[in-house]
Amino acid sequence: MANLLITGSSGGIGRHLIRRLSNAHEIIPVSRRARSSTSGSGPPDGHHLECDLVRDVPRWPATSTEGDGGEGADVDWIIHLATTYRVDSDLAMVDNLCTFARENGVENLLFVSSWVVHFPQRLIPASYIRMKRACEERVLASGLSNVRIVRPSVVLGEGLSWTRILRRLAPVWWLIPPAFSRSFISIEALCRCIEDMIDGRTNARVVTLLGERSPLAEKARESGEIDSTAGLFGGRATQWAVAMALLLLTATLVTATSLGFSLAGSLGICAAAIAALRYALPWVVSALSDYFAGFVVRGFEPDNVQDAVAL
Repeated sequence: MANLLITGSSGGIGRHLIRRLSNAHEIIPVSRRARSSTSGSGPPDGHHLECDLVRDVPRWPATSTEGDGGEGADVDWIIHLATTYRVDSDLAMVDNLCTFARENGVENLLFVSSWVVHFPQRLIPASYIRMKRACEERVLASGLSNVRIVRPSVVLGEGLSWTRILRRLAPVWWLIPPAFSRSFISIEALCRCIEDMIDGRTNARVVTLLGERSPLAEKARESGEIDSTAGLFGGRATQWAVAMALLLLTATLVTATSLGFSLAGSLGICAAAIAALRYALPWVVSALSDYFAGFVVRGFEPDNVQDAVAL
């Protein structure tokens, strides 16, 4: 049984991971707020460290004793899931965790990164991608003897963000350009990979988990078949998308008619506008934005040997 210090324990992935690992390991969740006994974010009767990792190095409570998760207690692994989605703040969290590791003799650190580090560089960089790349560089340069990195693609599971996004997109799946696709993996696959690293069943230093590549529209439609509670046009985001599409088509039809085109010609122009949006727009935005490039580019060129092995 290993003692696992887990950040981001109250997040979607953190809750799934703790449920899986708590049967065989001692879990010490770390979060900014004190954990309620009914929150479900940690194992029953589990220890807990309250700490704002952006500002502070985790410290054991002064009243704790050794063997009770207190000062001097051994931590075998740090599993870092937490993120603020901001470069400076996430780097601060990594630095504070590495300081904790050095102060407490922890040599094993597992950082959950993202497949986005493989996305090709574009004119408009996404801060999320810059953050993950910078954090990987920081943990690899930490001096800890055993640093592991897991790079999952889009993770699906109950309570996870992309599962909610797909359900909201389900009513308007037909508006999603067919060129947009993602690689999807299950939360069970991610938790199993992390468990294999902790338990020594894999020695890989960096692993990229790429699931089956699926069109985003198809995945959203399937999600709607699973969950039909989203309503006719889903949430505000999908309602906005429908409204904008109808507005654009109406404007195109009115403009074409005012220029003297017949009704058939105007409808033909509208059809061309729809085709342009569905087929040309994805390639335009993917050429400008590294984040949207990941929706269109299906193959990734590794930048170094480590990335080649990870893929």
